[in-house]
Amino acid sequence: MASRLFEEMVTKGVAVDILTYNSLILGLCNEGRTKKVASLVKELDAADIKPNASTFAALVVGQCQRKNSSDGFKFSKP
Repeated sequence: MASRLFEEMVTKGVAVDILTYNSLILGLCNEGRTKKVASLVKELDAADIKPNASTFAALVVGQCQRKNSSDGFKFSKP
């Protein structure tokens, strides 16, 4: 559901920012959709949107919840 809303926002030209991405990343992490999360992280980079502490926290927590703590810490490395 959140992914569809995000796509609709982008399609309609609504400006998305790091808060939008963080919300989506956290929701996807909670659902275990790590491939989509990795895709969003690449989108952040392509859109020149800088991740913040909340972004990294969502990534680490989401990966740890899925027992992928090494992947979560990999995301947090510059």
